[in-house]
Formats: sequence, structure tokens, C-alpha cells
Amino acid sequence: MAVLIVGDRDGAVDVVHDALARVQPGWNGRSRDDRVALSYVRRVMLSIAIDAARRRQRMRARAPLLFERDSGSDPDIAQRVAVWREVVALPPQQRAVVALHYYNDLTVAVGAELLGCSESTFLTHLRRARKTLAERLGQGEAATSERGRDR
Repeated sequence: MAVLIVGDRDGAVDVVHDALARVQPGWNGRSRDDRVALSYVRRVMLSIAIDAARRRQRMRARAPLLFERDSGSDPDIAQRVAVWREVVALPPQQRAVVALHYYNDLTVAVGAELLGCSESTFLTHLRRARKTLAERLGQGEAATSERGRDR
């Protein structure tokens, strides 16, 4: 998830380490539930990742490509690479909702909670991201007509 938001593996490793370093000192005894701990670490990591992505975006026009592997003759791989190249070029909030909703298969409610926003704000970012991706990938309105799938 951090790789998708930050835009490169090295930066993602730094973000995850930063999140764990921030969470660990105050965590002792808070909760024994692994799901609560994971959710908390994800939220801290998302905050750090979005901040890092914003800083990088200001320094360069486009994020680096995540999947720079040879797609060979497999059209499915080539299509996935093309989609993710466009995903990493999205603004940080939109990239985060796409990563949470599609890559991590989280519901809108859970994704909104992790980002600390309302469900309607999460859906707004998701719709904007899908619209931008559809336009960039030449799919027009096809990708934006799935509104019922979001919930």
C-alpha cells in the first residue's frame, strides 16, 4: 500500500519504518487486538505516505513508474502496467483511495476511517480518480458509470 501511495519502493520502506517508529513507543499495553494495532499503524502510515507524496509531487511533475518490468507479449500485464502508471500520477489523496479500495479491497467505510475523512469525501476522491483514469486511458464514461459498486 505504501508503494502505491508514495510512488517508489525505497520511499515506501522509509514511510513504513517511520510509521512503526512513531507507533511503537506509545503502544505498550494499549490493545492486544492485532486488528486494532494494524488499523492504527495503517492510519499513521497513510498520513506519513500522503505527506511524503505531496512533497515529492511538488518537486517533480510526475511520480516515477512503479512497475518498470517488461510486459512482454501478455496484453493483461501491459494493461495493468498502464493503469498503475496512471494511478501513481494521481494526486496523493486520490492515489490513496484507489490503493485502499481496489488494491487492498477495503470498503468505503473502512477506507474513510483510515484516511480520517467522511465516506462521502472518500467517494468523491474515488470518483475523481476513476474519472481521471478513464480519461487518461481513453475509456471515457465507462469507468465512471459503476457508482453502485463503490459501497
